[in-house]
Amino acid sequence: MNYTILPANDPGLQDQDFLCAQRQAEEFFGTARDQSQIEIGAASKKWVLANIPECWRLIKVEGRVVGQTFILPCRAELMHSFIGGALTERELFAAVQQEAALSYEALYTCSIIVEEPHRGQGLARQALTSSIDEIITRRKPKPYLCG
Repeated sequence: MNYTILPANDPGLQDQDFLCAQRQAEEFFGTARDQSQIEIGAASKKWVLANIPECWRLIKVEGRVVGQTFILPCRAELMHSFIGGALTERELFAAVQQEAALSYEALYTCSIIVEEPHRGQGLARQALTSSIDEIITRRKPKPYLCG
């Protein structure tokens, strides 16, 4: 099969592609029932496309979305608060949205979804690598190592 991995700001993507990706995420994560997770909807999509499109990749085959990855960049301090349980995923996303300047000190892998028949082919790894490569090229982050 001929897969394509596209950044969220690719001009060839249509509204139906994003709706499919949002449905996949809702079905997989159940965000409507879990208020601790990032709310999936028009407002979140709009913010991501306007601010961090390099962080969302859609995986397509034969014109259909079969997977996606989403990385959320943030300050190391916010990531530590999230990992420590002081912030939910939804609160982390809201905090990142409120930042005056986006920080790429830390990257949180929010979402990796690949439909069952398409798994095991390295698509998620390719999508994540593509996002990270673009982040490095566009944003030139300073590495933060924690241990």
